[in-house]
This record gives sequence, structure tokens and C-alpha cells, in this order.
Amino acid sequence: MLWTIIRSNALLFLLNDRVFKFLGGSDILVSSGMPMSFATTCTIADAVTAMQTAFVESPELQKTDPVKAAALAYLIASKSGANCAMFVPQGAKVKHPHQVAFRLGTVGITVLGTLNSLQEQGRLNSHVINEGVWKKMAA
Repeated sequence: MLWTIIRSNALLFLLNDRVFKFLGGSDILVSSGMPMSFATTCTIADAVTAMQTAFVESPELQKTDPVKAAALAYLIASKSGANCAMFVPQGAKVKHPHQVAFRLGTVGITVLGTLNSLQEQGRLNSHVINEGVWKKMAA
């Protein structure tokens, strides 16, 4: 069973430069066509590997296939039980999912809520994300 412990019944996930907001729970998994057998039995490591695989197939996944990106983001967040941020840098052409570098971290709901609001206003950019998320995690 997929679960989340999220205040205000919203789950937020930052994937590179896009904030995904989930209100309908696992509905995104169904609409993406992801097999529910995988979704219910996979570990967080399996979910991350699935995300890496998707980035091998489409290096700008969050832009080219936002439904699939959202489903995988939801899966990672639901398996971790937290609001997360994941950064997958674009690099040289990779041939294997485990060659896809990534950075994953837990981010406060307030920070992600602010980023979501900026995105809705068309004002979210890489500088704001770097300052609000990645530099704070490094400190």
C-alpha cells in the first residue's frame, strides 16, 4: 500500500526545475500506465532506479514526459514518506541507468510550497532552487 504522511494532504516533489504537487494520491500512477504491481512492491531504491532509467530514455524527462516524471516522483516520495527534491544533471550520453547521477534530499514543506507558488507565478528559476534547496542541504 502506498502511503504518505503529509500536512495539508498535499505531497510536493521538486524534480530538477519543476515542482510536482500531488493531491490525488496514487491516481498519477494509474494515469501514467505504471504497473500497480511494481508500484506496490518496489523499494525506494527500485523507484530511484526507475527514475534513472527514465532519464536515460529522456534526458529532460520532467519536460518531455511530465506524467511519467510525476508518477516516478510520487513513487519516490511515497516510498520515503517525505517531501523530496531530486536533481538529475544533464551530462554526457549515458547507456546504463546506474550511470545517471542524481542528488536526492528531504525538503521542508514550506520551502517546496514557496517554490510551487513561484512556479505558478512563472518566477521559479535555477538560482532560486539552488539557494532555497541545494545550498541549504550542503550546509
